[in-house]
Amino acid sequence: MGGVVNTLTYTGELTIEACPTCGTWHGIPTTLREAAIKDHSKLIWCPLGHSWWFIGETEAQKLTRSLKWERDLRASVTADRDQARASLRATKGVVTKLRKRTAEGECPFCGQHLRDLERHVNRQHVNEAADALAETDA
Repeated sequence: MGGVVNTLTYTGELTIEACPTCGTWHGIPTTLREAAIKDHSKLIWCPLGHSWWFIGETEAQKLTRSLKWERDLRASVTADRDQARASLRATKGVVTKLRKRTAEGECPFCGQHLRDLERHVNRQHVNEAADALAETDA
């Protein structure tokens, strides 16, 4: 009984892997292994017919996740900056308004128009003035 002997000549590079299902060691083309590592939807088949694939995040998926995180962080920092700028503009407006009223002789606490604003504040608004000074020192 003579059988046909087939000979295969292969000049590529093989990487030895074990089948996760049966443990059979087999050689797979290195280019196939690299492609399967980059794209986890590519299947590898062992000689006994089991299919397997690499699990976890691919390098591209890791980079995409990292890029999304960086973009989200940037958007958050930008929003915080914009909020701080808007708050500063509002504060400047209030300060300007109070300066103008005070320069015109209007009491910032009760709105009365007075000639001697300093004397009025020291007599009528002692606690408010002390609180305001304490806030500016803090």
